[in-house]
Amino acid sequence: GQNEMYRMLLASVSYLSSIVNKQAALTERIAENAAQIAALDDAYENRVKVLREDCERQVAALGLETLRKTAPLDDENLEMKRQLKLMTGQQVGRGDAMINTNS
Repeated sequence: GQNEMYRMLLASVSYLSSIVNKQAALTERIAENAAQIAALDDAYENRVKVLREDCERQVAALGLETLRKTAPLDDENLEMKRQLKLMTGQQVGRGDAMINTNS
């Protein structure tokens, strides 16, 4: 009777103890995973920020380089258009001499 109940109680305590320990282990592991996820998310956000800043610097540098290369070409085109405008209607003179008829 009582001896048998005592043995059942001891078996139950051992079983319940393992369940409690397992629950604690699972709870601890969940907390560890959550902390690791948060750290990885932070690292990701920081890396994205650095990459965006680097990309913005590269785009700005590319824009300046393009402007540096296109500005002289734009100036040259502007001068050639000015010359073309002056040439229209001016070829009224003799030989190479041109007379400006717009004045």
